[in-house]
Amino acid sequence: MYDKMNFTPQNELLDTVLDAMPGQVLVVDKEHRIHRMNVRARKALLSSKGQATGKKLGSILDCVYFDGSGDQCTAGKACETCLIKLIIEECTQKEELSQKKVRFIRSREGKVSEHRLLVSAAPFQHENQTRVLLMIEDLSHLEPQNDLVSICAECKKIRDPEGNWEPFESYFGDRFGVDFSHAICSDCLKKLYPGFGKT
Repeated sequence: MYDKMNFTPQNELLDTVLDAMPGQVLVVDKEHRIHRMNVRARKALLSSKGQATGKKLGSILDCVYFDGSGDQCTAGKACETCLIKLIIEECTQKEELSQKKVRFIRSREGKVSEHRLLVSAAPFQHENQTRVLLMIEDLSHLEPQNDLVSICAECKKIRDPEGNWEPFESYFGDRFGVDFSHAICSDCLKKLYPGFGKT
């Protein structure tokens, strides 16, 4: 029941569209049960878990708080503040797209790791049931590995993870797609051009 979702003639088209989407894409219901997932999600999340359809999201995502007891995803104390759960609830209540950056702690094969995710959720109706198209993108490779970025106190160059120093603009521009324009703040304007602006 969960795997087919009764899209009948469109099943092949639906799977083709989902598989073409960048990132991990899942179709879930309000109870966080998985109905469908694209090829990227299957490769990243399933490993040796077998079939995902009908299972709760936390068990497939390897949530560190999921205790493995069947239907307990979203029922634990930590689940009350789970941002992925809250995004799904928010999008279904407001009936609109919801998107947030999330720190997610995963436990896989005895190793605990933190991932920074961009989670997008969009609700839709199918056979009088609310479903959620959930897209998960791992941003960990785009963001610094820790919350500290070393910056030179004099020239303001940034030290990258390999220990190389590079200009502030190129460090953030290359990693985050940020473009910079130059300007002078009011304090520096007074310091550099003390007579400028006085009448």
